[in-house]
Amino acid sequence: MPLGLAIDQQRLADLCRRYHVQKLELFGSRAKGTERPDSDVDLLVTFESGYTPGLEFFGMADEFAVLFGHPVDLFTRTSVEHLPNRYKRESILSATQPIYVAA
Repeated sequence: MPLGLAIDQQRLADLCRRYHVQKLELFGSRAKGTERPDSDVDLLVTFESGYTPGLEFFGMADEFAVLFGHPVDLFTRTSVEHLPNRYKRESILSATQPIYVAA
């Protein structure tokens, strides 16, 4: 697990399967190793093809926060790929670490 995030991998996999997550990536200060004890966890999620989570998205973010033991900022990879600010987009996408990939 990346930089200071010791979590139950089985629980992570179960959550990802339940919410149809194809890939979950860490970014931000925790991916870079510059986090503080009070830093949140920044996550990019890619859902299985054809799946749209709807309001489940918010419940999923809450469940990830409980799992990680820190507040979570959850973004879809698609939303980040379409950010109008190219520098922000490239900064995020160039520094991700996969923490779950569906088999």
